[in-house]
Amino acid sequence: MQIAALQEGSASDEFAIYSWPERQLLQRYPVMPALDGWPVDMVLSPQDNLALCMFANEDDVSFEFIDITSQGVSQDLHLYKGAI
Repeated sequence: MQIAALQEGSASDEFAIYSWPERQLLQRYPVMPALDGWPVDMVLSPQDNLALCMFANEDDVSFEFIDITSQGVSQDLHLYKGAI
């Protein structure tokens, strides 16, 4: 079994997958949001093959799509919403 996390780091934010219950890091991927903000939330698809990560600052919100495959993790798409 695996769990995923959206983590705020000192240099960049990252999406990580851990084994459960051992909590060993399996994969890590830096997430580059479309705006300068902080991670707010993350939702995994029921098939565990896509994560939607939400970032925000004082004025704007962006959504980052993360693809999860057996070959690895990659950032797929940015959606940006201005003036929340």
